[in-house]
Order: sequence, then C-alpha cells, then structure tokens
Amino acid sequence: MQSLTKNSEFSTPADALPRGLNGAHAPAPQRVGNLAANGHDAATVDLVELLREKARQACRASSMRLEFAALGLGGCEMHAGTATLISLIVEEAVVNAVRYAHPSGVDGVVTIAFERDDARALSIDIMDDGVGLPEHFDPVKDGGTGFQIIRALSARLGAKLTFDSTSLGFRLRLQLPRTSLEASNVGLTIVSNGQGWAAGPEQRKQMDQAALRMLMAIVKSSDDAILSKDLNGVITSWNEGAQRLFGYTAGEVVGKSVTILIPQDRQDEEPQILDRIRRGERVKHYETVRVRKDGSLVEISLSVSPIKDDDGRVIGASKIARDISERKGAQMRQELLVREINHRTKNLFAIIQSVVSKSFVGKSSVDEAKQAVLSRLHALAQTNVLLMEKDFHGADIRTIIATEMSPYQDRTEVEGPGILLSAQAAQNLALAIHELATNAAKYGALCTLSGKVRLNWLIREEGGERLFTFRWKEEGGPIVAAPQRKGFGSTVLERVMAEYFEVRIDFAASGVIYEMRGPLEAIMAEK
Repeated sequence: MQSLTKNSEFSTPADALPRGLNGAHAPAPQRVGNLAANGHDAATVDLVELLREKARQACRASSMRLEFAALGLGGCEMHAGTATLISLIVEEAVVNAVRYAHPSGVDGVVTIAFERDDARALSIDIMDDGVGLPEHFDPVKDGGTGFQIIRALSARLGAKLTFDSTSLGFRLRLQLPRTSLEASNVGLTIVSNGQGWAAGPEQRKQMDQAALRMLMAIVKSSDDAILSKDLNGVITSWNEGAQRLFGYTAGEVVGKSVTILIPQDRQDEEPQILDRIRRGERVKHYETVRVRKDGSLVEISLSVSPIKDDDGRVIGASKIARDISERKGAQMRQELLVREINHRTKNLFAIIQSVVSKSFVGKSSVDEAKQAVLSRLHALAQTNVLLMEKDFHGADIRTIIATEMSPYQDRTEVEGPGILLSAQAAQNLALAIHELATNAAKYGALCTLSGKVRLNWLIREEGGERLFTFRWKEEGGPIVAAPQRKGFGSTVLERVMAEYFEVRIDFAASGVIYEMRGPLEAIMAEK
C-alpha cells in the first residue's frame, strides 16, 4: 500500500438534527421506577458504557485489541435517541477497522477516545493502526453501506466528520456540538464517580427498535443493491437499489432462488457462498457478473455477510451488490490506451532511430543532415498530435495530407473521401507525403512558381473486396530525371507504405508520379 495522507471533513447544520428518530419532536424524559429514584432519566443512557458494549461486540470475533481513552470522563449521560445514533456510527467505524485495517491478518489495535472542550462539545475518535484507506478513496463520497450509514447518521446529528488516513493508520473523528447533545432538552451530564450506567431492558429495547428503524431507512434509500436470503438461497428481502440494478421488483423475486440473478456459467458460485455463510464466514468484496431481468449482464462488486439470531446461530445472509460497469469500462479503456501508447512509443522510437541514422547518408554537411532530421521529426510530431486528439485510435487521411501540404496549399489540389487510418498507417503516410513534398520543393514541381501537385485517392469494389488507390502527380516543374543514387527519402517512399500496398514511383520527365494500390482494410482504423 502506498503511503498516502487524506484529511477530509464535512458537517451539517444543527437544525438537521432530529428531535426524534422519526423526525418528530422527541417526548420529554419520563422518570420511571428505581431509575428515577437513583437520579437517572429513563430516556437517558450512559454513552461511554454503551459504546464500550457496542465496540466489544464488533471486535469479539476478531484478534483486534480494543482500547478506550475517556480523558477524564467517568461517563456521559444523554438522551437515548442521540446516544443510539452515535453508537451506530462508532459501531460501523469499528467494524470497518476490524475488516480492513489489517488485510494480512496481523493483530491490531482499535482505540476509541472521548474528549470534551470548554464549549461542552464532545469529540469521539475511532482509530486503528492499520494500512489506511486505499489511494484515491474519498471517504466523503466513496465507500459501501458502512460509510453511507456513518455519513447519514452524522448528518442527522448535525455533527462534523473528519477522516485522517496514512499508511500507518486511520482515524475517524466525530465532533458533536453542544446543540446536538441538548437536542432533546437533555444536556450532557458528566458522572463523577466513574462507574457509569447502563440502560435497562426497556430502554435497550427502545434503542434497538430505533436503531432498526434507522437502518431500515438507510437500506431502503441506499444506491447499492441490498438483499437478504435464507440458507437455501431463497430471497427474503429486496431494496429499491436492487430493483434499479437488476430490474426486478420485490414482489417478483422475494421467495425465489437468488440463482435467477446468476449467469449459467457462474452457477457454481452460490453453493460456495452458502457453504461459507453456514460456517459464519463473511465473503469480502469480490468482482463478478450477474444477469438482469432483461437478460443483460452487469459487472458488480459483491459482498455477503451472515445474519445471526439472538443466540448467535446463522439463519441467513445479507448481500450488497454495487454496479461497477462504468468503472470496469473506464479501466478497460485505460488499459487499452496504455497498451496502445506503449506499442506506438516503441514504433515511434524505431522510426526516429531510422530517421536519425539514415538522414546523414549523402549529406554534404552536418547542418544539412540536421535540417533533414528535424523536418522529418516535425512531420512525425504533427501526426502524433492528430493521433492524440483521437486517443491514438487513428487519424483522417484528409487531415494528414492537409497538415503536411499546408506550406504549399495554394499549389495543391486534393480530392478523395475521408478515411480514418490506423495509427501506424497514419504515421507511415505522413512520412511518405513529407518526403514527396520535400523532394518536390527541392527538385520538382514545387521549386518553381508555376508547378503544382495533384493528390487524389478513391475506393472501389473489386471481387468482393474494397481496394484503395492513391496517386501523387507533379506538374509544371523542371524536367525530371531518375536519381543517380538512392537516399533515405527514396527508401521511405519505396518501403514505408509497401507494408500495406503495391507501391510504384515513376520519375516521368513531366513530373514525379507516386502510386499506391491495395486492400483498404490494411490501413483503416478498427471500429
């Protein structure tokens, strides 16, 4: 894991805080039985003791060590509804640390620290000594249901979340202003005897019911597909995210086997998942493929967790699926582009090496060779700019010719259809046109005021095959004679396009003619 440092925070206004979990004003605290006699409110709980219990439950099945740092606080007594929301946030953060802090399986430490400032605001830190968040992971926007729960509950509390991550650990800080703690007209009470206080059975029942309602609301509104199934793989619940992802309504799938979502070539996955769930194991996020109602396939990231009853027996499983089609498509395009760039770079360096080494042949001075090298490299550079504009997918033949002939456009006639050439064919054609134009400017039609060049190409069907024919013809220049020796320019014209076509060079007295003829598919970019 690369070392990285992240610091992200967001907060919500205090008026977003619920007076009750259902959004209505919470009832005033009621004193009941012995709790009232002891000076405690039946609608209040000790937050520190509640978080100790929740965190211990989250760490129970792991090798992670749990530590608390109350920083002088004996206990924090507050309204049960507020304490429940806070406990759910802390529980999710601890579960996240247990699952992901140490992927190698080494023992680690989760620390929960409490701190109260002079304004009576409460800060709670959940820290681990693990590997930190993945690079490019944004805790404010990214993450699965756990992070969604943390963000949603923090918003309900009007609290501020701060995330700090390095390769040496992760810290989540929850900062609760005084207004949040006093939302139900029950202030934060510091218990001086250090003993704390735990909620009674009735208060625990109320808190569990409130937590369940909150979790149900989060599952219902989640963008992820969340469903549950029994140990036979029969679907027992189905949220709106699952309907959006797979196309089925809850009425269409509840009571049916989850295998209706699995392609035929992946049916062996479900028995393996169920075997692990029966053993109480969790299936961590893995990438797979599922099938929608309309028969189309969708790439997903899937995680599966066992559901247990009050006695700890596994009775089913919850599944969370996230559509990763867009990410996989972007990843595939990136990989393809990287491979193409690597291929193009190797070819380009080979061409440059040939250009540089052979441009000195027959030159009378270093300056003359230098100019030949630079002009040819410039032609290649221009073509690569055109290729980059289309992500190296190809370049249009008309654009290549217009670019290379731009200094002589008033004496050039061009006629032919648009053709998207492959990257390699585009580079080779650019070099050929460059050599023809350079030769014409030095010795041929373009070295006189009356000379001109005609370029034309066409596509025709012949024997069920599409053939490409290209012609360069110079007119109005000096009388042409075949060269006495063959330089690099002549070699380029003979060989650079011979990879694709039959090539013919005619040094006719009236002007040079350069022709190419062959299958169109040899130079076209792939669709």
